[in-house]
Amino acid sequence: MVAHEGDEALARAAPDAVVCLLGGRRRGAPLLHLPDVSTSRHLASAGAAGWALDHLVLQTPARRAVAAAVARAPVLARALPRRSTIVRPPGARPLLAWLPGGPPQDFVLTRGRRFAIRLLERGRLVAVAKLGGSTSRVAAPPGVEVPQLLETSVHDGLAVAVESGIEGRAAALVLGERPRLLGEVLDRLAGPLERWSRETASDRRADAALLEREVLAPARALAAELPEEYPAWLEGRCSEVEGMALPAVAAHNDLTMANVLLGRRGGIGIVDWDTARADGLPLVDFLYASVDAHAAADRYRDPAESFAACIASPEVEAHRARLAAALGLEPAVAELCFHACWLGHAANEAGRPEGTRPFLRIVRRLAAGR
Repeated sequence: MVAHEGDEALARAAPDAVVCLLGGRRRGAPLLHLPDVSTSRHLASAGAAGWALDHLVLQTPARRAVAAAVARAPVLARALPRRSTIVRPPGARPLLAWLPGGPPQDFVLTRGRRFAIRLLERGRLVAVAKLGGSTSRVAAPPGVEVPQLLETSVHDGLAVAVESGIEGRAAALVLGERPRLLGEVLDRLAGPLERWSRETASDRRADAALLEREVLAPARALAAELPEEYPAWLEGRCSEVEGMALPAVAAHNDLTMANVLLGRRGGIGIVDWDTARADGLPLVDFLYASVDAHAAADRYRDPAESFAACIASPEVEAHRARLAAALGLEPAVAELCFHACWLGHAANEAGRPEGTRPFLRIVRRLAAGR
């Protein structure tokens, strides 16, 4: 609950409620709500505020520029809310006392696909608690740091999974600041992804059910927004590859540069494994990561244009060809995996305003250029 009048809000609050007072004078625990009052995705305790700004809120160069402008202009800083505090009704339990291990020293609460609570000690991320969803895991890519499941519990009927924290700067931020590192970041990703695909690959043939699920169903879901001949072309390609080898491989399925963390000593970490699969399609993780890396290096100005730049890159094509060869993919199968990657993401963003659907624009490019 967010309120300006603390006494009235507390009178209406449930026994274990949290009331955030904006500009209030009542004493309470300080809480930073970011990036603004009405659409905050992150709430941070005082000791975690700096970490939250550096790792979550200011993840894009544009946001960092705004923050720097505010810091340089006291008149802008004075226009921001001076104080926010959180208060609890009398007798309420300590905040987040229901977490395994009890109340954290410092924390950042994030609202996304799943509600996540990052737990910090002395300014260092030590664990992440996630509420709801699956805690299933796939085999980790070799040489990549991934969160380890530490503990599970149930709170008010909701599953709680606590994972180890991974430090590092998001590749999205690093590439936005230093686009020249694009090739290096992709090189650091390509090797582990290739070994991961080889080690997790299992024999599978492209049958009608698989092709329907991965290619034709998403194409039909988007048919009204695509050139009418494109779904028919895909059906023809599916008929051509049916019966060919199409190995199942472990896949992250959301390998954006926000989920790739770059360590200070050359290490690499990957987080947010909620959508991972053990039976994914080959190539899709690398394809998605490559395009998102190009978009990050261009500060996400136009992801569809970044897609065009990516697929024209000789370095990306060399990595993709090596990965396809390592798995023994026929050219027609590799091409279909390429289309399936973008069809799946475009179908997932259906229902959003068209101006916020970059994958639809990418699929339209594919349909026009096939």
